[in-house]
Amino acid sequence: MFVENQVIGILQKYVDPKTDKNFLAESIVSQVGKGAGNPNVDAGSASETPFKGKVTVSFSEFKFRQGINTSAILEEIRSKVKGIAGAAITVEKDANGPPAGYPISIQLAGDDYDMMLTEADKMIAFVNSKNIPGIEKLSVDINKESPELEVKVDRVNAGSMGVSTGQLGFTLRRSVYGQEISTYKEGDDDYNIVMRMQDDQRKNENILFNQSLTFRNMNNGQIQQIPISAISHTEKTTTYNQIKRKNHKRIMTIYSNVITGFNGDEITKQIQTELQHYELPKGVSYSFSGVQEEQGKNQGFLFMLYSWPWQELP
Repeated sequence: MFVENQVIGILQKYVDPKTDKNFLAESIVSQVGKGAGNPNVDAGSASETPFKGKVTVSFSEFKFRQGINTSAILEEIRSKVKGIAGAAITVEKDANGPPAGYPISIQLAGDDYDMMLTEADKMIAFVNSKNIPGIEKLSVDINKESPELEVKVDRVNAGSMGVSTGQLGFTLRRSVYGQEISTYKEGDDDYNIVMRMQDDQRKNENILFNQSLTFRNMNNGQIQQIPISAISHTEKTTTYNQIKRKNHKRIMTIYSNVITGFNGDEITKQIQTELQHYELPKGVSYSFSGVQEEQGKNQGFLFMLYSWPWQELP
């Protein structure tokens, strides 16, 4: 709400009193949770993000802006919303085409996520200590504070009844995510019918774990039902918000936008120079990704294209 009010306050200055319409912005859309993810960071992740919000400003066509530079508006918004305690805010323009990553992007690869996260924080502090101008804010796309409800099965009790952990897990999964039970056909179109608990029920821990688990008792062959809570208990804990892999290695990315007026390539070269003698523990490595990686691929392709031997046709 605070960010939205700041954006609206800045853009209200560009309302034409004659028409009572904003000549600079066509719309301001706010999203919380669903659809509020960052495609450069959350691409491919199916996790819900109720802790994230996004405010999108759609500017008018260039010919209607009356000479106003939208880059200056972006910097004004950035200055108004920075420094809010307990919140990480990123202000950036919409990237055209598929997500290519941030202009400053350092990828860490390894096997131990705890060690990698520690090293990412150290690297961010090291780069920040060099006071390289033009960096908006270095962040890491992985955090260890994502809430998780861990289900622990009493294997001895469950085994004595003939219930497997797979049965219990499938029942919970069907309740939350659903199971396809049939198909509805209308004309040439097929629609899958998926059954699951109602929204208010599947988000209620008591209802979810007190539901009956139906199974056949292998000792006497009879069909029996017991509540899931009779053979399991839950613990609230935290875990990683996501685990990303590339070439069988776990990865995480340190990223940042570039402040208007600065060149991302030049900043990246300065960071590369500063990191030349930076030491990482064994098993952790880093490379530059994002826009720099895409540029490297394109340059390599063009080099191969122009170096290909051409034969003049007779």
